[in-house]
Amino acid sequence: MIKGTSGITLIELVVVVGIMTILLSLATLAFNSYQVRYNVESEIKTLYADIMGARIRAMNENRPYIVKFTGIKSYVTAIDINGDGDYGAGDIKIDRYSKDNLKYELDWKIPTYSNNKLKLDNRGLVNGNCTTDFKCYVRVNKDNSSEYDCIAISNTRIKMGKWDGTDCNPR
Repeated sequence: MIKGTSGITLIELVVVVGIMTILLSLATLAFNSYQVRYNVESEIKTLYADIMGARIRAMNENRPYIVKFTGIKSYVTAIDINGDGDYGAGDIKIDRYSKDNLKYELDWKIPTYSNNKLKLDNRGLVNGNCTTDFKCYVRVNKDNSSEYDCIAISNTRIKMGKWDGTDCNPR
């Protein structure tokens, strides 16, 4: 630099812009990872709240409810009016506890009836083969590092948990 002049050189400017680009790309990657964790936890907590809402209504109204997984990104909660354990004609859909077009796909293991629904009896208990060992689960089918990404279900308990690759571990 010539004595008495001030400013920055082109090389200094290129170095600063390069460092800022690297920092911005790292921040974007971290934000995207955070956003996936947030969305997975949000969906699993919403599903948990809907199942628990149906459970409470089943006990309060002394009538059976159904939570049926109608697709990989949707579920319906309904009052089982005809008592057949399935969602169909005559049953009353509860829009507040039903969701369509979820952000991520759901995966479930419910060896009850036709393997895609929970039936909550009038005492709020899950009917079927969901034993006390949490043999049933519903999970968000997305690799992530969120604290909760599945729901472990037994006949008497429903708990959020973390997927370990083969099973939902309730927390």
